[in-house]
Parts: sequence; C-alpha cells; structure tokens
Amino acid sequence: MNTLNNIDKPKVLIVESDAENSAELKNIISNHYEVVEATPENAASLISDKENGITTAILYIKLAAPIIKELRGSIPTAKFPVLICTDIDNSDLENELLDLEVIDFLKKPYDKRRVLNRLKTAIKLAEANKAIDELERDELTGLLTRKAFLIKAEQFIANNRDKNFCIIAFDFDNFKSSNSLYGVEKCNEFLAYTARELMKAMPQGISGRYGGDQYILFYEYIEKVDIDRLNRVTKLILDNAPIPHQIVKMGVYSPVDCELPLVICCDRAFLALSGIKGKYGKNLAFFEETLQNQLLNEQRIIETMERALEEKQFQVFYQPKHETVTGYIAGAEALVRWNHPEYGFMAPGQFIPLFERNGFITKLDCFVIEQVCNDLVRWKQDGLPLVPISINVSRRDFMESGCIDRQLQTIEKYGIDHSLIHMEVTESLYSDNTDLIISKVKEIQNLGFMIEMDDFGSGYSSLGMLSTFPLNVLKLDISFVRNIRANEIVIENIIKMAHRMGLLAIAEGAETVEQYKILKTLGCDYIQGFYFSKPLPIRDFESYLKKASIFTCGSIHLRKAYDGSDPVTEDMLIAANEVAEGIPGGFFSYHADGGLELISFNSELIHMYACTTAEEFREYVGNSFCGIVHPDDFMRVQRSIDKQINEDNNIDYVEYRIKAKDGTVKYVKDYGRFVKTKNYGDIFYVFLNDITLEERAKAEAEAELVRKIELQRTADIASNANRAKNIFMYNVAQNIRGDMKTIIGLTNDIKSKSHDNLIIHSSLQKLEKSQEHMLNFINSVYELSQMEIGDVQVNEAPIDITHAMEKTYELIEQETKAKNITVEYWSEISNPYIYQDIMHTTNSVMQVLSNAVKYTPNGGKIKFGLKQTPSDNPDECIISFICEDTGIGISPEFVPYICKSFAREDNEVNSEIPSAGLGLSIAKNLLYVMGGTIDIKSELGVGTTVITSQPHRYARKEDVEKATSLSGNV
Repeated sequence: MNTLNNIDKPKVLIVESDAENSAELKNIISNHYEVVEATPENAASLISDKENGITTAILYIKLAAPIIKELRGSIPTAKFPVLICTDIDNSDLENELLDLEVIDFLKKPYDKRRVLNRLKTAIKLAEANKAIDELERDELTGLLTRKAFLIKAEQFIANNRDKNFCIIAFDFDNFKSSNSLYGVEKCNEFLAYTARELMKAMPQGISGRYGGDQYILFYEYIEKVDIDRLNRVTKLILDNAPIPHQIVKMGVYSPVDCELPLVICCDRAFLALSGIKGKYGKNLAFFEETLQNQLLNEQRIIETMERALEEKQFQVFYQPKHETVTGYIAGAEALVRWNHPEYGFMAPGQFIPLFERNGFITKLDCFVIEQVCNDLVRWKQDGLPLVPISINVSRRDFMESGCIDRQLQTIEKYGIDHSLIHMEVTESLYSDNTDLIISKVKEIQNLGFMIEMDDFGSGYSSLGMLSTFPLNVLKLDISFVRNIRANEIVIENIIKMAHRMGLLAIAEGAETVEQYKILKTLGCDYIQGFYFSKPLPIRDFESYLKKASIFTCGSIHLRKAYDGSDPVTEDMLIAANEVAEGIPGGFFSYHADGGLELISFNSELIHMYACTTAEEFREYVGNSFCGIVHPDDFMRVQRSIDKQINEDNNIDYVEYRIKAKDGTVKYVKDYGRFVKTKNYGDIFYVFLNDITLEERAKAEAEAELVRKIELQRTADIASNANRAKNIFMYNVAQNIRGDMKTIIGLTNDIKSKSHDNLIIHSSLQKLEKSQEHMLNFINSVYELSQMEIGDVQVNEAPIDITHAMEKTYELIEQETKAKNITVEYWSEISNPYIYQDIMHTTNSVMQVLSNAVKYTPNGGKIKFGLKQTPSDNPDECIISFICEDTGIGISPEFVPYICKSFAREDNEVNSEIPSAGLGLSIAKNLLYVMGGTIDIKSELGVGTTVITSQPHRYARKEDVEKATSLSGNV
C-alpha cells in the first residue's frame, strides 16, 4: 500500500553520518517527498535500479565521494543530481565534489526553507534531464538519435578515459525484403519492439538508432566483451519479435580508442559488420586492422576515382572468345583495369564491388561502352576484322534513371551495328523490380543486341530464369570448369538444355588442354580462357586479331529454338531432368494435350509431395498435371495458362497450392515453358518453387490486420455511456490515490495510540478492510480504464506450465481454508512449453477464481484445472482454464450481463461485501486482447462453471531454459 500512496511523490535518497542527523533531514522533507534511507555501501545500487524510481539524493560530505564516483562511472546515472549536506569546512573536498558535478551544499544546522528550495532545484534538474532525454530519442524506436548517441557517448568517454568501452553495431539482414513482405506498419512494430527490448536487456549502455534498421550500443566492459551474452540477448529478442525468422548481424569494435572521434569508432563497428552481411551462419565479427587497411584503401579509391576517370587511368582489356570446334576467334569480352598511379594495375575485384555499392559503376560502364565503340570504329577504319564485344552491364545501370538510355545513345552516336555489342548481365540483375528490368532487357534485345548471362550456375534459381527472362547466351560459371571432371555430367546437360531452348553456351576459365577437349566433346559452343588467351591490352588484342582466324564476322552464330523440324528426343528430356536434379525446387514436364500426362520429373518434386519413390509419386498424382495442382485450384490454373500461352508468348507463370501425400498443403510458383515437338507433340516443362513460408507470412500479416480492425470496430461500437464512465473512474482513481496516504497514516496513528481498546481495535480492523476493498476497487477501475484507452500490451515469454495449477492454488489457499472450502485442482497437459503473457493470463485466471471463492459459501467446493487441446495451426495449442464451484449461482436473466463493466446482481453476497462488479469484465477484456474467449454457465442455487480458452504458440524447452537463465543474467 505504501507504493500506491507515494506514487506521485518524488523519491529522495539520504545517506547521513548518523541516525539523528538523518531523522532531522527526514523530518524537514518527508511531507513533500518520499524518503529512502541508505548506507554508503548500497546507495549507488539503489539509485541505479530504475525500479526504485529515486529522483535525487542528499549525501553526507565525508561519505559522498566514493558514491558519486560510482554513479558518474555508470552510464545511466552519469547525470544523476546530488546534493551534499555538510558540517565541516574543507574546500579541497568541496572542490573535488564540485568536479564530480554535485548540485549544491546544504550547511548544518539546516535551514528548512533553503533545504526545500535546493531540493526543488535538484528535482527540476532531474525532470529537465528526463525531458531532454525524451526529446533526444527517435520517435519510432525510443532509442537515442544518431546525433544524441554520439554526444552522450563522447561525454561519457571524456569523463572516464581509463575504462574499457566497446561499440556494437546491429543490422537486420535483408530487412528490405521484410518491408516488402510484411508492410511498413508491421516492420515499424518490429523495430519498436526490438529497440525496446534491447534497452531493457542492456540498461547499463547507451543505445541509439544509427539509421534505418541499424542500431548501435556503447557500453563499458571489464576484461572482455561478453559475446555469449550478446548472442543470448539477441536470440531471445528475435524469438519473440513480431516478425519471425529475422537475423541480426553484429559488428564489434573494442576497445574504443579514446583518441579517435567517436563517429570513426562507430564506422569501424559497421565496417566489421559489413564483412558478414549476407553470409549464412556468421552473425558476429570484430573490427581488425585488416579491415582498417581495407577501409583506408577504399577511402583512397573513392577519393581518386573521379580524377582517374578524367585522366583515363581506367583501361579496357579484351579477352578473346573462340569457337570450340574450329578454334577460330568469335568475339571478345571487354574487361576494365585500373592503372593506378599509387597502387599500379588493379584487378576489377579490387574496385568493382566498391563502385557497385557507391554507384560510381554507372559512370565507369558508360566509359567502357564509349571506349569499345571508339575501338570498333577505328578497327573498321583500319581494315581489321570485327568481332562481337561483350560489355558488362551493372544492375545499378538498370536502376538509375536514364543510364541505359545514355549507353544506347552512345552506341547510336558511333553508328555501331547492334550485332557487334553483347550486353552481359548477372543473375542478381533480376533479384528486385523484376517486371521493370525484364521489360527493359526485352527492349534492348528487340533492338538487336544479344543478352548474355554471366556466371550461370552460381545463383539460386538459374534454371527457373531460363524459362522467364530474355536471354541469348549462357556463360557457365568458372567454378564448373575448374572442377570439370566432377561437374562433367552437369555441364553436359546444361549445354543440352541451353541448346534445346535456342541458347548458346560459353565456358569461361578454360586453361588446360584437358578442359578444352572435354568442353569440346560436351558440345560447348564457345570457350573463353587462358587456354587461348589472357585479357589483352588494346594494341596486343589488335595484333591478335590480325593473326587469328575469324570464325564469323559481324555476329556470333545463333542457334534457333525448335521450329518443328528438329525432334525432341528421349535423351533430351532425360538431360533436362538430370540438370534439374542439381537445383533446389521441383521440375517436371508433361503433355499439353489429352490427360496432361507427366513425362519426367526430378527427385526434389517427389520430396515436395512427401513421396519416396517415382512410382509412389506417379500413383499419388495420377501421373498427370491434374494431380500436381490442388483440386480446388486446378480450373483457375488451367485457365490462366491457356490465357498466357499464344503465338507470341510460350512462357507462363502461375501460383497455386499443392497437397502432399502426408496432407500438408503448400504454396508454389510455377514457371512453365510451352514447346512443340515432332515425336512428343506439345509439351510443357515447368520449374516449381515452394513459397509456403512467404504465403504464411502474408497470411499472418493479413490476419493481424484483420484482428486490429476487429479490435478497433469493437472499441468504436462500445456504448458512449460506458466509455464515459470508465474515463471518469480513471480520473477519480488518479485523484483518490493521492488521498489514500492520509487514510492509511490516520490508521497507523490510531494503532500506535490505542491501549488494548477492543472497540478501537475492532474499528481499525473494519477500516483496514474498507481500505483494502477501496484499493482493489481503484486498481480494478484503473486497469479497466487502461484497457479502454488501449494501454494494454501483450508481452509473451516462453514458460513451463507443468506446475501452474499448484502455484495457482497457493494464491487462494488462505482464503479457501478460512471458509472451509474444499479445493480440487487438476491438469491435462501434454506439452508444457508454451509462449504466454504471464501477468495478464494470471490476472484473468485470478479474477475468475476470486469470484468463485467470494460466491461459494462456507463448506462448499471449488474444482479447477487446465486442459490442452490441439489447434488448427500445428505450431499452436489451445489452453483452457476450467473453474467449477458450488456457489450461489447466477440467475438466467443476469448471465448475459455478467461480463459487463460495473454489473452486480442483487444477492446476499453483494449486499454484504462491497464490490465494483469489474472482475469478470477485466478477465473478458484481457482474454480478448490475448485472442482468447470466456464462456460462463450457471444455475441459480447450484453453482457456476467458467471456461477460458487461449491460443498459445509452442515453445522449445531450451528456449524456456534460456529465458530463465537470461532473466538472471541481464
């Protein structure tokens, strides 16, 4: 009760030299402030614990210095306001304390007015510091803004240069995709949640939002940075976050160099982080000097790149491509090199990735195209043979408005035949804005430029892209050729598949006779590598052209896709299936007419349908495309395919459901290609990607939105009278809280002055009981009002509910024994590890049980327990709390109103015991917020049964254990 009565009073901590001085000071200020007395040993810890809510402190001068040094050495209390009480003249000690930023000195004997004025100033300073802190915080996350973080951390370092500090940079991996998948509102909720939990878990540090989804943490450590603790904290936060399956990367810079500007120290933490972005399984990295050297080199590159372009330090080299059978030269790739005045010749890997990140790549690509066009014109004028030149086009070129158009204008300016320019792209080009990029690439292709896909096979869904994106040439990734013996079958079937689709195949990286002969045998069209020639500077390449035999002049010879004269053989279909065995995702081919009979499929498709053998799979799906698709989706899918396939388009894309043999329903993307063959008729070959997780995430996001809309709708239709009543009672509760101290103080005074007077003692007991009921009433109204104004937050944590009913019984044991009520409790729980909002669930349960105890007469019986049942969602269960009593019951007329606010039936219990009529209303509202329900059945004079049901996510046992351990560590 003391906490409630003093809640509006600022707390002042006192450390005095003796009890008499402490009592004197307490007597002066206790009418205005709540006083907390402390010892020199525990004062700093009491102030540091935010739960204690101490606003300022008055410390005796001879005891103050060690306490204040400890406060100033801790980030949360570095600015804590302190007053000094003194009865000595010691200017050296006073100066030392002033250097520690104490507010003022209180001289003994105390002047009451001066003490209160100085104390008022200290309180205002504390409130001002709190207000400033709030203004310096990011509106969404509550973390410090970047500027405020840097200022506060620098100030703390300046006053504590002898300590070890570290900076932790946090960045959520691929958070941009989450924005697209879940929407801005859900992602903002995620950021707010993770930031709030980070501040709770690491209260001793300074935490800030550095930008976007990047957080930063500054804190002191003793011997070494506790990485295990960081990993535990981040895992616990992410396991309970509003968006699942997120990964956070951490970059650590320690110890912080106090001589460096803090912004550079932060850059070092983020530099360490950047090295592991996108790397699976590696979520933490320390800053090292090698990274510093890299940073310096990159900075030097950035500083000189513009001048390098102006001074033509970038040079174009050409690496020849040769036709495999004849060995004649058939083209070349333009490769850029940087002849740096300081570093010498630099390979592309030293600067291209940096240019990709900072956007300078667009200027460099335009320079290369201009140089290539200039060389082609000069070669033509000099009578040199012309061969097609492949030019690398960056993804940034397509994303920057007008860049591709400027490149095309350059080609037109020089009058270059479009067949002499090949645009070389990578798989990453199609990772985002797919429709926009496909449209632009098709536009380029329709202008007569050939499109090459570089590094084919290094990405995730290469074969799926072949049926969707505009391409002319496949360039096998160099890793295939380096291990050509191990990859021979894969290379052969990729080449066959490419030819079947009308695409050319080029292998790069061929260096030996063995590699050349194998590629030639496998039917590879062209070879690029050191076996024929390394990349050559312009003059050397011109000499190479003069000496070499030219395979074709003006364009590389294109293979044609099947036009009806070249039959698809069984070997070709087997080859397609073998190639598909090497990729994630399903592949199958089927006849486009008749019963849509299946021709071939890969093992991944078999696994997608929870089958173990090809025979089992064929039997399950009826050996037909009809059985591949979920029966409820088939007609829609077939109509979509029929609509997409026409004379001008042989590619289809459709999403649908499939049903595995074990009953699991999955969502898939279908990339199909229609082909006419002589021996097999019209067929489709299809790549199938499982997108179940994506669809589930979308569905959860939509369900969350529907739930919010429903909550809002319920709130909107609530009666105005009920809302007004709750808001009124909320204000009343706030006002009454301040008056309760007077009542309780009077009670304590009467107790201390009474001398075994039975009447006074009896009156005091009644007064205490009334006070208790009044406080319960106020708290109930306050909590209901919080729900009314939307101030209730659901905070779930992993727990073990094995002994939940035993603990619940302990809460009512004393009351039931006093009324001689027989209590039975039971539990039917198969998996006790769940996520639960412990506080609100316990509150709702206790509201039900309190009513049962209240309305069950002496000698009655109460039986309660938990029952766990499966949910429609395999990751969840339903926990029902069932409470049965032999109480007075509820009349049939009143049952519909029993959960209304302030609802009280006229009966003998309510006539004797004051009650707010809020218990079941609070329980129902709490359950509703947590997605639960309440059902009440009652018979007047017989008893009542209450059943509450809530959905709960299953938790892992290790998560429960870690949560328990973490709560002790943090």
